[in-house]
Amino acid sequence: MKSFPKYSKEKAELRLSKYVRTLERLMRRARVNNRFNRNKTYALEAKVLWDKCGQLGSQKVSIHKWLTDNRVQLVHKTNAQYRPSKELSVYKRTKYLTIKDESVIELLKQMSVQDRTYYLDTPSQHHIDEITDYLKDFNSLSTKVQNDLYDIVKVDETSLKNYLLKLTNGEVQIEKSKQESDADCSEYILRISQLNNGLLPQLKFKSDFGRTYYKNFSVQNVSKRVREAFLGDCWEYDSKSCSASWKMAFAKEQYDSKSRHKVSFEDSFIAMTLYLEYKTEFFGVVIENIFSNMPYTDEYKTSVVKEAMTAIGFGAKLTMGEWKDSSGDTHSSSLRDVFNKNETLLSRFVNCFIVRQFNKEQQVLNKYIVQNFSSDYVWLKELEDSRINRKVKPYKQSQKISWLYQHAETIMMDIVRDMLKTLGKTVLANVHDAIVVRERLTDSERLAIENLVRAKTNVEYFKLGETPYKRYQ
Repeated sequence: MKSFPKYSKEKAELRLSKYVRTLERLMRRARVNNRFNRNKTYALEAKVLWDKCGQLGSQKVSIHKWLTDNRVQLVHKTNAQYRPSKELSVYKRTKYLTIKDESVIELLKQMSVQDRTYYLDTPSQHHIDEITDYLKDFNSLSTKVQNDLYDIVKVDETSLKNYLLKLTNGEVQIEKSKQESDADCSEYILRISQLNNGLLPQLKFKSDFGRTYYKNFSVQNVSKRVREAFLGDCWEYDSKSCSASWKMAFAKEQYDSKSRHKVSFEDSFIAMTLYLEYKTEFFGVVIENIFSNMPYTDEYKTSVVKEAMTAIGFGAKLTMGEWKDSSGDTHSSSLRDVFNKNETLLSRFVNCFIVRQFNKEQQVLNKYIVQNFSSDYVWLKELEDSRINRKVKPYKQSQKISWLYQHAETIMMDIVRDMLKTLGKTVLANVHDAIVVRERLTDSERLAIENLVRAKTNVEYFKLGETPYKRYQ
């Protein structure tokens, strides 16, 4: 009011409250999208914070800029060199901001059964304001444009509410941080559905690496538990060992390209063949080598080994620690995170004979596939256009393999989607190498889809896995 004498107390408070409400929405979105950490920093949409939170005076000064210039900002950026743009920037609260970090689970625990029901059934004005803001771009479009730009999925609100109640009652045995994250995401999707005729719009974003991603809330960026909760009864069909299957399509060609052979074709790719044809036995050998006489559940052992093998398939270094690349940059093995930095388990995995053989065969095929496509001028141009667009250094072999694989994955799954449409199945969700449909496939329908993909792509090991989703009662 001192800086703008014409402002009454009511007008000044109105300007500031608008800023606070927008800041609150940005911080909440950062939380539910896992752009928040224990150090209380939030990755916020800086352009919105600077330009969309209101202005002051005849000069139309951004409120955020005015607060910052007068050293009474509510949040400050952790990177002092940052300039406002459309990208995210990391912010931390100042002493002028008190955050009421309200846990959805704790809030529901304090309510009676009747109050819980009312709370979950009835969006508050706060929810209405927030979701209206979230949906403003979607609602500004015609129905045709909405269907072009978005994948729209029907939400099972009853199942979602029941999952929230199970989290509240302690019936979901996962880490507390995952419980809180699931609750935040579940409530946000529930409110979107309640205020958007039961639908969740997912804004499509096509990566130049080949995959289609979604921005904001979607089937892709929530946990599988939340996905199952809001989709309800349905079936997921995923391409089993998709990366390894695709690479093996080049194995015979690679073997025949060599003029001399020390071993037979079968022995040249024995580990990958075992992995693709006898995965249970393959995992059994690896698990025995890593977890021998250690008190972990079978489910945990299998999930860790599966994650580690997937990481290798996507280019993770089979190493214990750090290494330097040709540019002198230092890197750390992503496998350390898979094994929660347990050096003993990681060492056993890295030194497991069948894992080392699998990795060796992968490297042989990676090198051959990249060389095979290096004479394709169309691919080289697309790759260079991608690099320039991303403003990065020339792609390494692992990135080239990722580019090629993700395009191949999309081609294979597009064939599956087209066949599902022909069969009259209702596609509910797309998650890269997985598709969720309402109706279950018969054995003959699934085999027909697999055979069609194999015939069109020469990926002989293409196979669909089936996972049922059950709505929460």
